[in-house]
Amino acid sequence: MRAKQLRELRDGLIRDLDLDRSATTEMVCVRLCQVTAQRLGGKIMLRFDDLGDSGLSGLWAVTDDDVHVVIVTTTRSWVHRLVIVLHEIAHMLCGHQPARLDAGES
Repeated sequence: MRAKQLRELRDGLIRDLDLDRSATTEMVCVRLCQVTAQRLGGKIMLRFDDLGDSGLSGLWAVTDDDVHVVIVTTTRSWVHRLVIVLHEIAHMLCGHQPARLDAGES
């Protein structure tokens, strides 16, 4: 994406979030997934889990029925979790290919 397209995307996402100043970082994470799902015309399931010693802080995958799953570690601060959510959503918006999950894995 070019710089102008990125600015337009950023401005549109911020406008669509429609949050007031009292919103917590957790609320921003949830709302960001809702807005992105609407833009992509699908569903995003956001989960916060202890990813243990996996070396991962977050991941994005898609189920067999096309539900996007974003999992974010609970071992980081809420601000860091927001950065991880933004990173995973950027993969979606850039058209990257996600990992695939079997029905039992989601």
